[in-house]
Amino acid sequence: VAEKEENMTFAESFKNFVQNKYFLFALAMTVFVNFAVQINSGSQTYFYTYVMNDVMLTTLLNMVNLIPTILGIMFLSGLSLKFFGKKKSIYIGASGQIIGNILRGIAALTANVPMLVVGTVISALATGPLSVPINTLAADAVDYGEYLTNKRIEGMGSAIVSFSQKISNGLAAGMVGWILALTGYVANEVQNSATVFGISFMFVWLPVILLAFVILCFKFVYKYDEEEPEVLAELARRKEKNGSEQ
Repeated sequence: VAEKEENMTFAESFKNFVQNKYFLFALAMTVFVNFAVQINSGSQTYFYTYVMNDVMLTTLLNMVNLIPTILGIMFLSGLSLKFFGKKKSIYIGASGQIIGNILRGIAALTANVPMLVVGTVISALATGPLSVPINTLAADAVDYGEYLTNKRIEGMGSAIVSFSQKISNGLAAGMVGWILALTGYVANEVQNSATVFGISFMFVWLPVILLAFVILCFKFVYKYDEEEPEVLAELARRKEKNGSEQ
C-alpha cells in the first residue's frame, strides 16, 4: 500500500515533488494560466477608461462576462472533457480565450464596442474548458508520483493550486503597477501613447502570448495523456495485489 503522506517528512515530500515532472509541469501551467487571467483582470479598468475612453464599460463588461463564465465552468467544461479529453479541452479553452482577446484588441483599435462585447463573451465561455482541466493536473501528478515511488503526496496537489494562485496574483499586481509607472501613467489624465500601449498589452496581448505558450507546452512537453492508462492500470494492479495479501 502507498505510504500515507503524514508519515513522510517535508524533505521526502519535497524530493518526490521535484523528481515528479508532472508536479513541476502542473505548477508552471497553473501559474501561467492564472497569471494570464489576473493580468487581464487587474488591467481591465485602465483599459476601459483610457483605451476605450469609457469607464462605464467596466461595469457593463463585468456583467456581460458573468453569465458566460458560469456557463463555461458549469456546463461547457464537462462537455468538453467528456467529448475531447483533458488535453484538447485545454487547447479549446486557451484558443477560445486567445480569439476573444484578439477581438478585444481589434475593438480597441477601432473603438468598436460590439466587438469588445463579443470578444468578452467568447473569452468568458472558454474559461471553463481551460481552467477546469488545468486545475486537475496536480491530481494527475499525484497518481504519477505514486506510480514512480509508491508514495502518495495528495496534499501537494492542493498546495500547487493555492501557491500558483498566490504567486500569479502577486506578479500580476506588481506588473500592472510597474508597467503603468514605466510608461508615465498619470491618474485621471489623458494618457500618452506609451501608456495606452502598455495598458492594451497587459489587457489583451500578454494573455494571448501566455496562452499560446501554454498550448505549445501541452503540444510538445505534456505526455501524461499517453502514459495515464499504464499508470492507472499499474496502480490498480498494486491495489488488487495488496488487497489479496491482507
